[in-house]
Amino acid sequence: MKVLAIIGSPKKGNSYRITQQVENHLKSFANSDKKGKVDLEFDYLFLKDANLEMCRGCFACIPRGEEKCPLKDSRADIENRILASNGIILVSPVYSMNVTWLMKNFMDRFAYTLHRPTYVNQKLMLLVTAGEVGIKPTLKALSNTMGGGYLVSKLAVKTPPFKYKPKYEERITRDIQKASRKFYRALKSDKPLPPTFWNVLWFQAFKTTSERNKHHFPADYNFYKDKEYFFYETKVNPLKTFVAKRMLSLSSRGFDKKFDTK
Repeated sequence: MKVLAIIGSPKKGNSYRITQQVENHLKSFANSDKKGKVDLEFDYLFLKDANLEMCRGCFACIPRGEEKCPLKDSRADIENRILASNGIILVSPVYSMNVTWLMKNFMDRFAYTLHRPTYVNQKLMLLVTAGEVGIKPTLKALSNTMGGGYLVSKLAVKTPPFKYKPKYEERITRDIQKASRKFYRALKSDKPLPPTFWNVLWFQAFKTTSERNKHHFPADYNFYKDKEYFFYETKVNPLKTFVAKRMLSLSSRGFDKKFDTK
């Protein structure tokens, strides 16, 4: 079992310290598992040290494919590390009410996975640290990262520049342990979580768009053309598919009035 923590902080501060605590909890759960000791490998990717150039906003990766990105750096190697992991922890302190620039660049460079979900076998945990404010928008931003990854655990820890009273310190410790345990339980399951309605709607929206705009988005079209119900082989509730298609049919009428996509 492999876990990769992607650290978006420009320094090894509170975010790194909390991530280490999560690591210790996960390894403790693995060593004391009732069904026998579980081998757990924990690795770190520090974006401050990664060879990941700033996104130029050229948009080439979205319609034409990620291999068309003009930047020649370690993006593909990073993706391989993600794909080789069972679980991903996205870590960012709050800077100006949102993620750090390092994490935002990571999100931009992998934005194509929102069109073509790649990490369907990875379980996802979000970890945010903040002095006091900005936690909710930062968690929301992180939740839109890692297309296809299943979000199973969230952890927000307030780390102001002064000490908490013992009772609150105990609460933080419990929160870290609780989020870590939830993440560990999800990691143990080899089966992907069942598609939610919003997952199905996401799939149907991009599949429909790719078919209608295959000349504008050939990479999306090639990705979806052989997929009928979901991003991977799984049982999908027919009612979810029907409602999703119906909603998209109604919304597409307004789209057709505005744009000529032929």
